[in-house]
Amino acid sequence: SFKDGCIYFVEVKTRSSADYGSGLESITSRKINSMKRTIEVYLRQKWTGLRGNVNISMAFVEVRLEKGEPMVEFLIHEN
Repeated sequence: SFKDGCIYFVEVKTRSSADYGSGLESITSRKINSMKRTIEVYLRQKWTGLRGNVNISMAFVEVRLEKGEPMVEFLIHEN
């Protein structure tokens, strides 16, 4: 998503139970680094020449489906 001079990259993790941990717990430094590399490739391919003129923001969202009601939690990782 692009808004106000910033490109937002968002990963959504959905969990129906906490049996294997939360969605946000699955966001490791390895995952963040992998996402950064993917973003760099995307920017080189799609936003040529614009990289220095925009801000980049990564966000991770967890959606927990508990008792029929979705619960949403955000983790913002600024670049």
